[in-house]
Order: sequence, then structure tokens, then C-alpha cells
Amino acid sequence: MVVPTSSQARPSLALSPPRLSLTALATTLTAALLLAASPGPAAADAVIDWNLTMDQAAPAVGGPPLQNYLGALVHIAMHDALNSIDPRYRTYSVVPTAGANANPDAALAAGARDVLIHQLCRAPETAAKATARGNVEAAYVTRLAAIADGPAKDQGVLAGQHAAAAILQTRVGDGSDTPHLPYLYGPGLGVYQPTPPNFPVPQFEGYGQMKPFTYASPAQFRAEPSPIFNLKGIAYTLNYIEVKTIGNALVRGAQPNSAMSDIARFWPGGAANWNLTYRTIVSGLGMDRWQHARLFALMEIAQTDGVIATFNTKYAYRFWRPATAIRWANDGNLLTQPDPAWLSFLPTP
Repeated sequence: MVVPTSSQARPSLALSPPRLSLTALATTLTAALLLAASPGPAAADAVIDWNLTMDQAAPAVGGPPLQNYLGALVHIAMHDALNSIDPRYRTYSVVPTAGANANPDAALAAGARDVLIHQLCRAPETAAKATARGNVEAAYVTRLAAIADGPAKDQGVLAGQHAAAAILQTRVGDGSDTPHLPYLYGPGLGVYQPTPPNFPVPQFEGYGQMKPFTYASPAQFRAEPSPIFNLKGIAYTLNYIEVKTIGNALVRGAQPNSAMSDIARFWPGGAANWNLTYRTIVSGLGMDRWQHARLFALMEIAQTDGVIATFNTKYAYRFWRPATAIRWANDGNLLTQPDPAWLSFLPTP
């Protein structure tokens, strides 16, 4: 790899609005790495170690969108800490230049630890957060203990602390404090409602209004209105019939090992854990800490910004789920026959 020598030539993690190339770059990296990957654990380095620690702690902060956000903060801090020591890539946040002899692993540890502890201390307090904080602190102590004491270690820790503080300050007031908002919309034709069998309270409407990392407005990439919104149209009718038939819990339950059932279980069964996927992809590729830090930061940012756009779209239109539509007594479409007991194969909140 040729490492650029000037700040102008260095690849950037902080792209200027509209910053369209970030998600494209993350997607391209994923595709390229998938082609080159071999199965097995990722080659150990501190970036991978802290990604795993973050991944294990993340469920304590809440659902997948909040876990994505945590991952973006942690990996931006690690990326920026490394590049304050050896500036191979431009940083996302503005961070002070670290000592050239600062220890990179100490910087990674301090950057990841400070962000994780900060986020795990946010209200409301839970037993899961307390346990996760203890695990993070234990990992931090263990990993720092493996680094020889001295100025290099101290400078590395300081670099990590500066990078963590910078990204946390950058995100103050970004809307992440209110990921959920009261849902005030009652039943009506085409209107999203809590879904069976458990009818959970709708979540993450506030997340769809959060400040993105790489584009100007949470509504910038809102999807256009879909033809499916016309309850008497062809698109709605065909999708209704297909989902009612193929997605039926009774049909899929009677064919538990079919391809359709396997596909339905794929994502909720763990395939959506992109941290695990990326740790597997990078195994044996010979990437160094700087490359790992940039790749994981891009992945986490792309996930977070993609989910912001997703929830912004979802709550802009508030279109009902199939489980609500199929149970509805009369949607005005003569070709859609309701089933008041219909359930989807897997819950769809």
C-alpha cells in the first residue's frame, strides 16, 4: 500500500456534504473483501479486539440502531486516535497531533474505552449497562497492562482520550438522547399500528430525526412515495397476496426447512451482525491497524446513516405492516381477502 504523504492526498474519513461517496465506498469495500475473504477469525490486532469488546457490550445500550450508533462513535475515536499519531488518513473530528512515538495500542484502548464508558453511563441505568461497563474496564486494564509503561504509553492514552472527547463533543445535541417518541396515530386504513402477536410500542421515530454522520439532513435520502400506498392499486394487491401466502406462519411452520423459511430466518438469526461479518471478512487479508480502523469506521457510519434514513422514511409515511393489513376487515380492495387470525412467520414490529 502506498501511504500518501500530504494532508491533501490522504484519503478522508470526513467527507463534505452531500458526502455521497461514504456509503458507496463502504459498500465497495464490503464487496471487494467478500471476494477475497477466507473463513476463520480475524487476524488479531487491537482494532479487532476492541470491535469484539464493543460488539459484546453493545446490546446493553438498546436495539440494533443504538448499537450501530455506538459502533460509529467507538470506531471514529479509534480511527482518529491512530491518525493523530501517524496521519495516513484524514480524521473525522478535529484532534490534536499526538507524539510521533505514542503507542498505537494504548491510543486505541483509551479511545474505545472512553466512548464505551460514556455511552454506557447514559440514562437510564440498567443492570446490563453496569455489567458491560465492568467488562469494558477489565478489558482496558488488561490491554494496557500488556504495554510497557513509559512516555509512549502515556502519549498513546492521551491521543485516545483526545479522540474520544472530540467525537463525543461533535455529537452533542445530535438527537441521540431521544431515539423514541410517543406514537400518536390511531387505527386507520393504511396506518402503521403495533403488530401481533405482542403488539410492541413503535420505536425509533426519534432516531429517524437524528443528525447523520455524513449527509446534511435526516430526510435527505428519504424514499419517494411508493405505488404500494394505493390500497386499490396493482402493486399493493400483488404484494398483499404474495405476503399473505408465502409469509403465513402456518405455511412456513409446515415447511420449516424450506428455502423460503431459511431465508426468512437468515437476518434475525444473526446475519445482520455486520461486526461479526467484517471480523470474518478481514481474516488473513494482511490489513494493518490503520486499515482496519478505517474500514470498521466506514462500516459503522454507513450502517448508522442508513438506519437514520430508513426510520425517517418509515415514520414519514407510517404505512401499515402486512400483519395489520391482512387482518383489516375491509381495505376497499375487492381482490384482497382479509384473515383476522393471520400471523407472519416471524414477528415484524
